[in-house]
Amino acid sequence: GKVKLGQDLATGQTFALKILSANQPSEQLLASLKHEFEILKNLNHPSIIKMYDLKTGVYSSLKKGTQKQVTYAVIELATGGEIFDVIFHSKGFDENLSRFYFRLLVDSMRYLHSNKVAHRDLKPENLLLDGQYNLKVADFGFATMMQPNKLNKTRLGTEKYMAPELLYHKAYEGRKVDVFAAGVILFVLYSGHPPFNQATEHDPYYKTFVKANEKFWDFHSKQNQKRNYSPEFKELVNNMLAYNPANRWTFDQIVEKSGWLVQPTDQKAALATTAKYIHEMRAIKQQEIAAKGGANRGEADDGL
Repeated sequence: GKVKLGQDLATGQTFALKILSANQPSEQLLASLKHEFEILKNLNHPSIIKMYDLKTGVYSSLKKGTQKQVTYAVIELATGGEIFDVIFHSKGFDENLSRFYFRLLVDSMRYLHSNKVAHRDLKPENLLLDGQYNLKVADFGFATMMQPNKLNKTRLGTEKYMAPELLYHKAYEGRKVDVFAAGVILFVLYSGHPPFNQATEHDPYYKTFVKANEKFWDFHSKQNQKRNYSPEFKELVNNMLAYNPANRWTFDQIVEKSGWLVQPTDQKAALATTAKYIHEMRAIKQQEIAAKGGANRGEADDGL
């Protein structure tokens, strides 16, 4: 499908419209979108994206002169884009900026887990920024309601962020795989690159992480000399990426135990740095569009 900018003509409020493919959507795709809506409609947290409605309507293409019936979701607009793009542009955040966004992620996940919801596909591409550069956790297509004393079995997510039990096709606890994915995200935020390719014994970096942890950190310190991996940072990552899920901290334990998380954070400086990065990214994009004569411009005359 595609995402378009939408506006409520009565109020002027703008939204993101997630529109299913022009072809007749499969029952599975519709069920997935309905599932996402059922999860999100009951959640209310400043760092979790809102899905306001799920509708059917007529999609008109003025350019093509066609109309078609579509299903679309009305979602909170996140004009800052993906945090993944900001990390890629900056080649990794400083400690203040990393801590700022990680705190927001931890707070949102504590709320999510307290409401018995596991996300199961945490990754930087699913962390968005709004117009004020606040974090918005998005894409709940793989989310599930957690049941007491019941493990999940469906293998899903993105390999670089999957916990070992997922990769080895074992039953797993949703909140523990979310913690593992968030640990990888934290490393990526600060380092600008992932700690390993996948969390199995076949990956030399993760194997070293489990079997010879200090060698793992020594290697990354030498490869990325602009980053100082403090003892507090290492402790936090080690306890989030533990091979045995029973040894992994929960998000509540991260708040209670992490010496890195409690260190002071300058929110004003963090937001100013993010604004600088996004301004630079948009300037580069505009230069690319101008160089191509506007060939990459979207279909602005289409709508619902």
